[in-house]
Amino acid sequence: MNKKLVNEFGKKLKALDEELTFKILEDDKTSLNGGFVKITKKRTALINRVLIKYGDKTVLRLRMDSSMPAIGINTPILLYKDSSVFFSDLIKLCGEYLDAFFGDDDE
Repeated sequence: MNKKLVNEFGKKLKALDEELTFKILEDDKTSLNGGFVKITKKRTALINRVLIKYGDKTVLRLRMDSSMPAIGINTPILLYKDSSVFFSDLIKLCGEYLDAFFGDDDE
């Protein structure tokens, strides 16, 4: 993960809209152990996914899919004419910074 580019992404995300935030979810292992959920934190810098939120709703997920960085749309989203440009700008921004989250460069 390139921390410098991730910080840059955060600033550009806020520039699009103050309601936009992101959360990095670490690559944890979750398993069922005797009826209890056990979460084991791996000791690597791997990221499982990044949640892009608008307010309290997750709208996009950045993740690895078949060894390729990808953008997932959380649920079907109805886009009106006015919001379609905003959403396309958001997807474009996320696409430009996928490698910042899932690449090897740790600056």
